[in-house]
This record gives sequence, structure tokens and C-alpha cells, in this order.
Amino acid sequence: MWTACDRCSGTPPTRVKSPCSPRVSRSWPRSNTGRRRSPRRFRPWRWLPTANFVADLEQAAKHWNYYAAIGLADLPDGAGVPALIQMAQGSTSARGNALEMLAQVASQYPVARAALLDLARANKIGPSLWPYLTPLLAGDQYYYQDAPIQGSSPAGNRRPGEGAHVLFGNQHFYTAPDLANLTPEQISQRSALIDELQGVTSDPAAVKALQAARALLEKRLASVAAARSLPQ
Repeated sequence: MWTACDRCSGTPPTRVKSPCSPRVSRSWPRSNTGRRRSPRRFRPWRWLPTANFVADLEQAAKHWNYYAAIGLADLPDGAGVPALIQMAQGSTSARGNALEMLAQVASQYPVARAALLDLARANKIGPSLWPYLTPLLAGDQYYYQDAPIQGSSPAGNRRPGEGAHVLFGNQHFYTAPDLANLTPEQISQRSALIDELQGVTSDPAAVKALQAARALLEKRLASVAAARSLPQ
């Protein structure tokens, strides 16, 4: 998991268990009683399908950038993708998170795929952001840590040390590949997306990140093929 401070500084990301918090204003939303809510009160599973659930998550991104972006990506039928695109095209602190979520769902939703390609073509994905996209293009997914409604990643896929805690908003999450449900067809789709991205950008950071994503994807294809060859 990458540190929030790495993303802000543009230095090469490093894996840690407790990333630094970004320098963002800590202005927590008020409750119905007028008192400010502690970031510990955030519950990512509180956004159930209502008329305003996308708008609620967009507002939450001001205080819980990771949680809100993960929630938008998890909404059924791609309902949160337009909001993610808008965030990725903007300049807020959640922009990098939105880019990661677009990379995560790009093989699932054509509109997310098109937006990611447009951003790469226009050189609007900075060199410091490309490394964060590598595992997501190769099949990793973000998960809330211990969130009952989202559930956890399949047993055995969560790697030791991959959990992260961002102090800003007291956010806990991790990434892991869903290898049990990663089919050869899905891997082929992800490989095609990497091909398309390589065709629209010559940024050295992008080239390096995309090469790493392809290598990781090929490794996972071998793992999936080996698992399918075992007796049931």
C-alpha cells in the first residue's frame, strides 16, 4: 500500500503499514445535534441506495478520500463512475484516489475505460501517480478493512503487510486480488486495456508502470491456469 505523503511529494512510493496523512484541513462534518463528528464515526457501509447516495459520497470525499472513492467504485451498475470521472478530472485531494478506482473498474465499465484513456492521452496522469495504478490494472481491488457490508477479500488473497491506515479521517483499507474470480477472459480484457494505455502515452513513468502491470498480470494468468488444472 502506498503512502499518502508519497503521492503528494511525487517521490517513488514505498510500502508501509501506517502511511502518513496528507496535509489537508481537518474540518469534520457536523451531526444533527450541531457537534462535529469524529473521523472514527465514519461508517463506509452507511451509503445504501438512496436518491442522494452518490452526492453523499462525493461530499464525504472531502474528509474520507479513500473511503468515498472505494464506495463510489463499489456502487452497483457503475452508478458511482461518473462521479469518479469528475473527481479524477479535478484538482481535489481525492483526485489520485479516483484515478485508482477508475483503473480498478476500467475493464468492467466502458465509460471508466474511456475516461482513463482520455486522461492518459492528455498527459493528465502525473508521473508520481502512475505507480499507484499498476496493481489495480493487474486485478487488485480496494477493500474496507473489517467492513461488514462490503465483505472481505477471498481467504488467502490478502497479503501480509498490505493493510493501510491513513490518519486523515482514520481510514483503514487494503488491496488484494480476487484470484478465485479472476478468469482468463477478464485477464485478457485487462491486458487489452494495458495495450490501449501504452498506445496513447509515452510518459516514461507510464511506460514503466504499464510494463509492471503486464508482468503482474501474466504472473496471475499463470496462477489462474494452474489453479484450474487442479482436480476439483
